[in-house]
Amino acid sequence: MTQTDIRGFYPRAVASRLARVPPWVLLQWDKKGIVVPTIRLTDERKRIIDGYDFEGLVYLRLVRMLRGEQKKPFPMRKIVTAVKFLSTLGPPGPPWEDYRIYTDGPDIYVEPKGTAYPTISATKGSMAWTELFGKEFEQFRSRSDTLLIPFPFAPWVEINPKVRNGMPVIIGTGIETAMIHRLIQQGYRPFEIVKDYPYVSREQVIHGDRFEKCLDWVGSTPPFMAV
Repeated sequence: MTQTDIRGFYPRAVASRLARVPPWVLLQWDKKGIVVPTIRLTDERKRIIDGYDFEGLVYLRLVRMLRGEQKKPFPMRKIVTAVKFLSTLGPPGPPWEDYRIYTDGPDIYVEPKGTAYPTISATKGSMAWTELFGKEFEQFRSRSDTLLIPFPFAPWVEINPKVRNGMPVIIGTGIETAMIHRLIQQGYRPFEIVKDYPYVSREQVIHGDRFEKCLDWVGSTPPFMAV
């Protein structure tokens, strides 16, 4: 197994989809040095392909969650500071479970879980500190892809850099969800796929396809979204 196999490899288009970051935003973050490609490969035609390893993919997803999926985006400078601190804990995994991301509105803090924060005074009354992504961080002890898999699909899909070079697969199998999605788009029905691949269930096929459909919107976000 090569180092790339262990780390996973996600070309820009794949990383954009899995991290749910529109391609034009991904390009902007690269230019600004916020999250940059971590692997460069040469294909059989001697073309250079830039991409991200698994750790970089998780960072992309976390920045996206903080920047583009909040009612009011946090300043990018503060997001980068928080993500850099998490990177000092090691790759996404069990050590992250002991920490949480908190906010008092404009600021972000990464602190050990269970840290007790009092209500703090603000210019306009009082404001309590809020924990972000608590449920997701709790799962880091058992799996490192918790930020990448939407919660409803966690029992069905996994992203493991040691399996299929990190492509999403049905848990416990090497069946890529993208392949299931393509077959259904071609007109195959779930029971027909199960007939050809008897080690997956109809429920696994259905949820694998739904997971891919969940990713299909990436790239449709209008270009005025904050980057």
